[in-house]
Amino acid sequence: METIGDWAKFAVSLVSVYKSRGEPLKRGDHVLWVHMKDLACKCPRIHMGKRFLILGTSEGAANPERPGLLADKNSLVIQWRDIWTRRLRKFQRKEKKGKCSKA
Repeated sequence: METIGDWAKFAVSLVSVYKSRGEPLKRGDHVLWVHMKDLACKCPRIHMGKRFLILGTSEGAANPERPGLLADKNSLVIQWRDIWTRRLRKFQRKEKKGKCSKA
């Protein structure tokens, strides 16, 4: 983690991308930005060296000051469980076939 102004910058490695809107995310090394006020209240709760499921936004990619991923108090960041891998792959296959409901 590195602090830059009011932001915390995390070096993260994307193992897999389930779904992304806009510009597609690629696996590999990226930067995750979290505002210090959100980090202070532990929303989201991030631990170094752990694997996480992150549901959030990639709006930082459109911001030249903070390129990368953006997590805030509204993002879902939970420690990864290996049993989810199979379930998420199943949803990916259904979505590609057009079988997921449009809610």
